[in-house]
Amino acid sequence: MLKITTAALATLTAFAAHASTVSYSFQDPLAKTEINQSGNLNLFDSTLGTLTGATLTLDGANSTTFTLTNTSATAVTVKAQGETDLSFNSTLAQLDALMQPSNPLILLDPLVTETLAVGASYSTPSPLTALANPNFDLSSILSDLSVGGGGTFGLSCSSATYLNLKVTGGNVSDNQTTQASCGASITYTYTQAAPPAAVPEPGSLALVGAALAGIALAVRRRA
Repeated sequence: MLKITTAALATLTAFAAHASTVSYSFQDPLAKTEINQSGNLNLFDSTLGTLTGATLTLDGANSTTFTLTNTSATAVTVKAQGETDLSFNSTLAQLDALMQPSNPLILLDPLVTETLAVGASYSTPSPLTALANPNFDLSSILSDLSVGGGGTFGLSCSSATYLNLKVTGGNVSDNQTTQASCGASITYTYTQAAPPAAVPEPGSLALVGAALAGIALAVRRRA
């Protein structure tokens, strides 16, 4: 009974499926807005195993500086916030449809509130930045992502940039510079069959058999 159980366990181990992951990504550099950027991600190579899940992460970033000048006849209080809206599209139609409800991806810089005397100016001491990294579960389109030998699909993004101002009394001029960038990553999870258990060489089997026979003979003699 023990020998049968051991053999069964060996067989199950040989054919057990192993969970694995593989990831791909691209990241475009910050560029002066408005931007139109793109990159490619890999499709899953079905020769690696059976695809069980996929997660897409979009990467958006911006960097904004601005100068505000009070041109009115009285002191003013101003609230200013940079905003960059990023719209993503894909050459893979099924993926493009999944992303559309989340477009645009809105990046909001920290809100700045300043009181400016007549003729006074305020400049951001360092760039204001915002990041966004939404995730998309692609379980519903796995068949469109798995291709024998792999391949690629494209992602692109475009920006629309704003400086949102609220001013008491109005009459404030602004000078804004904004940069933005896009990127993405995809992670696939899949099962991969374990390599078959090694089969002993005939010569090795003969040696093992001879050893067992010798042990059995020694036991009989002692008896």
